[in-house]
Amino acid sequence: MFPVLHFSKDWNGKLRNSHFFTIRLHKNYWKKHVGKLVKIKLKGCYLGVAYLYYVDTETFRNLPEFFVELDTGMKKEEAYQLFHRMYGRKPQWKDMETLFDVLFLFWWGVGWETEPWAKYQNLGGDLNAE
Repeated sequence: MFPVLHFSKDWNGKLRNSHFFTIRLHKNYWKKHVGKLVKIKLKGCYLGVAYLYYVDTETFRNLPEFFVELDTGMKKEEAYQLFHRMYGRKPQWKDMETLFDVLFLFWWGVGWETEPWAKYQNLGGDLNAE
C-alpha cells in the first residue's frame, strides 16, 4: 500500500516536472517513507506514482526563499500568510518557528511528461482552475 500525497493545486506548475518538491506541515510521517513510492493525487485525481528520495525538516524561518518561491510561486512573506491560513489552527503552528517538511520526489516510470496530465484532463480536470 502506497502512502498518498494530496495536492489541492499544482502550485507553480511543479508537478509538470520530472523532479519536484513540496513543503508540508511537519508530522513525523514522511521521513519513514523515504526510499518508497508515493501515490500523487491532484484535487482527488490520481496522477501517478513518484519516488520519495529525501525529506528535510526546517522551521519556516529557515526555509530558503527560493524553495518557497519554487514551491508556491509566491514570495516568502505571501507564502507565510497562505500557510498561516492553512495551518494556523493546527497544534503544530508556532508562527515563524513552525516546522515544515520539504519532500523531494521524482515521477516513477515512463511517460511522466504527459501521462499524469492526460489522465487529469481526461477526467475533466482544469490545470489552471483554482
